[in-house]
This record gives sequence, C-alpha cells and structure tokens, in this order.
Amino acid sequence: MEFIPANRPIISRGVERIGLPTANEETRQKRTFIIAQIDGLSEAGFQRALRARRFPFLSRMLRESKAVAGPWRAHVPTSTSAFQAGLFYGIFNRIPGFFWFDRERQRRMRMNTSEDTSWVEEHLTEQVKPFTGLLTGGSSYSALFTGGADNTFFTFSRLFSPRLNLSHRKGWIYLFLLSQIFLVFRIAYYSAIEIVLSLVDVVRSAFRRYSPLAELKFLFPRIASVVVVREIATLATILDIYRGVGPIYLNYFSYDEHAHYRGPNSTFAYWTLRGLDASIKRIYRATERARRMGIRDYDLYVLSDHGQVRAYPFAELFEQSPAIHFNQLFRALYGGSSNGSGIAGLTALRRRRMEKASTELHESEVQRAETIMAPIPGFRLLSKLFLRPPKRKLERQFGSPMPEALQFVSTGPVAHICISNCKQPVTYEEMRECYPAFLDVLARHEGVGMALCRTKSGGCKISCRGKWFDLGSEHELAQHAPASAMEVLRRHQQELIRLANLEWAGDLVLVGFGRADHRVISYSLEHGSHSGISPEETTPFLLVPARCARQWPELTSFDRINRIELRDLHERLLGLYGHAAEQAISETGAAKILSN
Repeated sequence: MEFIPANRPIISRGVERIGLPTANEETRQKRTFIIAQIDGLSEAGFQRALRARRFPFLSRMLRESKAVAGPWRAHVPTSTSAFQAGLFYGIFNRIPGFFWFDRERQRRMRMNTSEDTSWVEEHLTEQVKPFTGLLTGGSSYSALFTGGADNTFFTFSRLFSPRLNLSHRKGWIYLFLLSQIFLVFRIAYYSAIEIVLSLVDVVRSAFRRYSPLAELKFLFPRIASVVVVREIATLATILDIYRGVGPIYLNYFSYDEHAHYRGPNSTFAYWTLRGLDASIKRIYRATERARRMGIRDYDLYVLSDHGQVRAYPFAELFEQSPAIHFNQLFRALYGGSSNGSGIAGLTALRRRRMEKASTELHESEVQRAETIMAPIPGFRLLSKLFLRPPKRKLERQFGSPMPEALQFVSTGPVAHICISNCKQPVTYEEMRECYPAFLDVLARHEGVGMALCRTKSGGCKISCRGKWFDLGSEHELAQHAPASAMEVLRRHQQELIRLANLEWAGDLVLVGFGRADHRVISYSLEHGSHSGISPEETTPFLLVPARCARQWPELTSFDRINRIELRDLHERLLGLYGHAAEQAISETGAAKILSN
C-alpha cells in the first residue's frame, strides 16, 4: 500500500514538505514512460502464466483492450547486460554475456558486481558521448546500469553510491516514516510466507534430488529478490510518479533467479509472478492518478529482456565442472608438448610475430632518427645499442609468448574459452595450426552443441557434430548443419558471427544448443538458462499501452520473421518521447561504434 494523497494541492504540498524535488513544469508537460522488466520470462512463459492466472491484472488489461502484447526478438547473447547496454545506450556489439574474461586486465568480468558493472558502464558512456543514456533525468531501480538516470537504487553500477535525491527536512522524516509502516508490514508479511515455503521445500528436498542445504542457502536471495527489492523498487517508482520524474526503469528479477534454480516452467518460479502482477497494478494505478491530477502523463510498458530454457547442467551430466574438464582435456593433449604444436607451437608463433614486429619497429625508429641525427659519427652503431622496441609494448600488442592454461568462463548455455596470458584474440587459423586435436575434440564432444571461433578475415568457423565449417557460407551451412538446428542458425547467423568477433568474447565460444538429443547444456550449475540461441531464449514478450499500439505494429501481426528487435526498442522509445536530439546523437554514436 502506498501513500496516496486525495488531490493535487495536497500532493504538491506533501511532496514539498517531504523534501522530494519535483520535475519542473516544462518537463512535466512532456509525456514519458515507465518500463517494468520481468527478467527472464519468455513470450511462451508469459502466455502460460496468463492461462494459469498468474497475471490477473495484466490479463484484464489485455481483455479490456487497454494494452497489447506480443513477442519480440532478442539479440545474442540473450543476457541482461547485453540487453540493457543496447536499450540504454544503443550499443549492440560490445558485451559477450553476463560473465567473460578480460584479456587486457587478465581477470574475469562479472556483471553482478559493482566494480565490473561500473567499469563497463564507463566504457559504454564514453563510446556514445555526448549522448548520456535513455534514462537521462529519470530513475533506474534494481538494474545493472543507470542509463544516465539521476535516481538509482540497487543498480549494480552504482550499488554502493545510490542516488535518490532525497533531502533530510523535518517534514520528510515524519511523512516518510508514516509511509514506511506499510512497506515494513508488506515486507514482513511476504517474507514470512517465503520462509514457510522455503521450509516446506527443505522437507521436500529430502525426498527428491535437491540438496536441503542448498535450499537453506537460497532462503536469503529468495526473500531479497521476491520481497525486499521488489517492494522498495515499487515504492520508489510510485514516489517518482507523484513528483513527475521520468523516464523510470525498474527490473523485477525474482522470476529469473527462481527459474535458474528450478527451471523456467517450475511452480517454484511461477510463484513469484502473482506478486509482480500486484506491484505492476499499483504502479499503473499511480500513473492513472497522476494523469487525472495533472502531474504528468505516463505510458507503462511491461517487457522481458530474454527468455529462459530448460537446461541440463554439464557438471551433473559429466560429474565434473566444465572448467576442470576442458582444462584436463587441453593438458592431456598439449601439456607436455614440445614438438611445435600445442602450447609450444603457439609460443613459437607468438615469438616469430614479436620478432618480426620488433624488426619493423626498430627500422621505423631508425628511419625517424636518421633525419635528425644522421650527421652524428657512429650513428648506426648507437642505434643498434639504444633504439630497441620496448618489450612491454609488444606484449600488449601480441600477448605473452607463454600461455599456460585455459580460462573457462561459463554464462549459462554459452561458455568462453581463452588462452591465458594472450592479450590478443587467437584466430581459427592459429588454433588449427597449434591446437588441431583440441578443435577436433570440441567438435565431437557430447557436452558441446556447437563451438565458434573467429577467423582472420572477421568471419566465423563453427563446429556441428564433428565438422568445422564456415558459418557465413550458405553452401557449407546447408551441407554440414543438422536439420534440427538449421532454422535457428540461419535466423541468428550474423549475430553468431558478431558474437565470435567481439573484443571481449573468448577465443572459443561453446554453445550448449544443437545436440542430437535436443537437450540444452548449461555450463553453469542451473536448471534454467539463457545467453544462447534457442527459440525460448530469443523470444521475450513486450506489452505496450493500447494508445501506443500504432507505433508497435509488429506486436499484432502474425509475421514471425520481421519482429521488433532491440534496436527498434531503443530508437522508438527515443523517438516517441521527445528525444529527437538524443536519438540523432545515439545513432551517430552507434555508427561510430559499428565502424570500429
């Protein structure tokens, strides 16, 4: 229950006494939007939830023609980090997943830590300057990136420095404490329910394949995601509505967390949806009151960033973690090799490249110095002694000549494999020269649906059921790709080529989709997964207000090919809500990124 004053003058005086800064009159005249993201719910899952009456409010909205809903097409990788980078900043070709290995910094990047998300967002904002983000002047709650928002809470890139623009006036303290009573009651009530349900699950797990200890460990994340973050983010959004702040973005990630744990179609995951529906209903009612009282006109969108697919953990199928498994395979093939292949082969190849670059760099330095110091006696002798290219500069360019092992980073049904200490990506040609046996093992491995590897020319080689072939060749694709995966590969052909060639992508990218038994392998320990290319992962849903349906005609069409894409979401939201200048800046920035 939120604090709802009776009329406009009371709202204005109440907000002023509370100490919440309001949007100026010019800003409040502009229509804006609110996006409520239900993380990880596919379009098929959304339809199942409607039939199961998990969304009573959204179902009524659709029946009464107050909203329209349909599928849209998510980009690969289907992860929240890539989605929000595209939606907020218009960058669609930068982030390879939720986790990856940064060669330059020689460390694993995790998008659930404040340090790494803030570092990534700094890079994103630097690339699109002077565009500051889709949410400029608005709010971002429980998201990964701020999107340029002024107000944030539980946003990972600013996790330890949230900004809510609240003052500490005396009136604010009294009124906020009054509104907090309802919040505390709601959190306590729903937390008690979650604790009871968790204890029931602990008892059930003793008779099933789940671990009772794992159930207890999941209790705190369960309460945090289902209750605490949801309630606080919802209350903050409602307060923003009453003070005319916009745009507003909030992410409900409880379904995604529960689906990872038990599976996307589990009762455990669907339990969270009714609470999300109630929160969205409260936000919608607040927007209706704000419109009637002349505060500001809001459009409420509900969407998911990607779907999830039922997955089978690699560790359970092979009784070994994938990182240990593939490192052992690699060491068994090349650990002691000194015959010009494997590690020794790549070492020699890197050394030859460094020596060639060293010679070329030395000659260029000599030529540049000759124009100044040619008259000096003994110049040639001095140049050989002192004009030497710095070793660190060459190692930054070509990587250390002694890679020691594999860096294996899993992100659901997609995994990135990097050669340690190589600060430059290893191409397929290098892999074929130095690690031919390892490539052949990956192509035949039962735990790998497909494997991707970049080529020197910017293309991509892909392995399917024992064969490596050119993903960009229609002839080879038709000849070697399995019939069950042909449609998916053709639909995401260019996206997979782009993924393999991303700067932060692994030297090899494993994909758990495409096995003969049609089961999707997850390289993380989870039973619901995303980041891959299965239809469930790449088909999320979008619900828009009926008065905006004309701008989203794809939602009501039966065209399965020409669907709304992430770029369309970004550009149409910029265009619809009076951000023409920002859209031009964003498009310029995106073109600059693509040219790089």
